[in-house]
Amino acid sequence: MKGLPQKTGAPLVLWTGSKSYFMGLTDVDSPRVVGEPNVFRAKSIQAVAVSPDQRFLIQANGDQTMTVYRIDREKQYVVCHLSVDGDDWVIWHVSGRYAASQGMEQRLGWLVWDETKTRPKFHRIQEYREAFYRPDVFKLAFKIGNVVNAAAQLKLAPVPDVQKLELGVKLKDVQDANLPELRFTVEANSTADNKLVALRVFLDGKAWSNPAGLLELKEPSTTATFKVVIKLPPGRHEVKVLARGVESSEMSESRVFDAPQAMADQPNLYILPVGVKKYQNAALDLRFPDKDARDMANAFRTHCVGPKNLFQSVVGEPIVNEQATHDAVLNAIRTARDAVRPQDMFILFFSGHGVKEGPEFYLLTHEADLTPNADGRADRLPKTAISGAVLQDELQKFPCQVLLILDACYATQAVAAFRPAIDDSTRQRMTNESVGVSILSASRANEKSDETGENGHLTAAFVKGLEAKDPRVTFNVDDRRQYIHHLFAFTFDEVVRTSKQKQHPFLHLPWTVTPFPLRMIPK
Repeated sequence: MKGLPQKTGAPLVLWTGSKSYFMGLTDVDSPRVVGEPNVFRAKSIQAVAVSPDQRFLIQANGDQTMTVYRIDREKQYVVCHLSVDGDDWVIWHVSGRYAASQGMEQRLGWLVWDETKTRPKFHRIQEYREAFYRPDVFKLAFKIGNVVNAAAQLKLAPVPDVQKLELGVKLKDVQDANLPELRFTVEANSTADNKLVALRVFLDGKAWSNPAGLLELKEPSTTATFKVVIKLPPGRHEVKVLARGVESSEMSESRVFDAPQAMADQPNLYILPVGVKKYQNAALDLRFPDKDARDMANAFRTHCVGPKNLFQSVVGEPIVNEQATHDAVLNAIRTARDAVRPQDMFILFFSGHGVKEGPEFYLLTHEADLTPNADGRADRLPKTAISGAVLQDELQKFPCQVLLILDACYATQAVAAFRPAIDDSTRQRMTNESVGVSILSASRANEKSDETGENGHLTAAFVKGLEAKDPRVTFNVDDRRQYIHHLFAFTFDEVVRTSKQKQHPFLHLPWTVTPFPLRMIPK
């Protein structure tokens, strides 16, 4: 039993049943239940707390969720629900509106049942982000006490029914007898509530840059069809199609094709390891970033190349310390972009400082100038460091798979620079799927990346994972390929262990990108 002192009137008492299946409010001056009885319901109530202003009550439930209620003397009602997992969180309303951290958003979705009620379909919440992601609604709701009223005050359109937003898209009449030439027809359909506006072909998780892979409808429609002819690069490739509706998007099932590949056509691994130990401003100096860059380069050359491996060669050299200037790093990225083929892979590794100035994230190159101006802003950073926006612009132009590895302080903030990516060809309706860059960062947004005795925690763990000598390192036992998720699982555990739980690495794969391999494990 817990007393809830009110600003006026007699105190209220919060009470629970013997099995903690419900709660209610009772006025201590009378035997009556205040407001609607049994309004505070849960399968198993673990704990409760009242906000300092006594307007809200938060209830911890037995299913790892929490419920927030608005309480007053005559009516109590649910405001929202939330769940927290470490530093990741999500807050949602029964209407479907939500806000979430970057890590949690990747794990969320809806199960939508078909008409037979026998086979549910899982929809990633990111597919419906534009319709449901509204942190502003919750911010206002805690001021006025109600999500519905907050949405009305913000003049938002009614929340759409997810079932009415479903899109259908598939590849038909696939002709792959004459590979590398691949022919197929794309067919898509939608409901009247979420008409189609564009279809786009994706090759290996990235939007196919050829204009023939894009169909923009002159007017939104419930059906769309177009024929595609692709000359696949040598090797194995995944093909799928993204359908974009007015309110959401949907990806077709992927198809994998093996185009003829001669030895000369085997993929190359292009790398750009950047490590800044010594800065122009000596106060920024670190201990091991230059060694991190060299060790990563050596690990890729040692473990990812060979006639029975995935790549025929590693192309690229480390850029460290005084060499690692703003212009030098950007020029090296552009040189690699001009050289790569669609079947290749590009890995940009950065070890050094990462800072956030206002809404922007910067990787500090050698000459980084953090001197504040009269307003307290480091306005020289855009020309003396590399911003997330610039990285986004440069990396989205690569025709191949791109992996960005950041062993930098607060490196997870770089993910935000890729999320608002805009694809003009689909009228600014595509977000990070149009960029297609995968990111592995050393720590979460609120953590500081640190170093071991010889390397950054992330670098040491990743190199150890590539060596694959530790029995905890896993791989696909059927094709003997070590995929990025295998490396991440080991890297995560190792960094958490060596940092004594001060760092938690973060892997961000755009929802259009499937896990990709980095090496073969010999028998």
